[in-house]
Amino acid sequence: MPGEFVRVCGVEEIEEGGKKRFRVESPDPDRLLVRTGGELFALTGLCPHERADLGEGFVDRGVLWCPIHSSGFDCRTGAVTHPPAEQPLETYRVETRDGSVYVSVRPSR
Repeated sequence: MPGEFVRVCGVEEIEEGGKKRFRVESPDPDRLLVRTGGELFALTGLCPHERADLGEGFVDRGVLWCPIHSSGFDCRTGAVTHPPAEQPLETYRVETRDGSVYVSVRPSR
């Protein structure tokens, strides 16, 4: 479907443990692309607990940590791994084509 995926960056632009913020035209536009364990994952870019910018957090062993209250989220599924957050992050399909990373505008769930 045209417009379902947006180009985020070149594959080489995001290193292991790295993050890249991006926005899409959507009611919830803030997104985050992360590389962990050699894989790329796309998630909602704001923490559901207090809307903190997850791009300011860090990734460690597949967990994205919120910079404000240390909520942890599984990069693969968006599930909460450590409170105080109670709601999971939305996840988005990631594809690599011709050296570029594309992310679905629609959530995976």
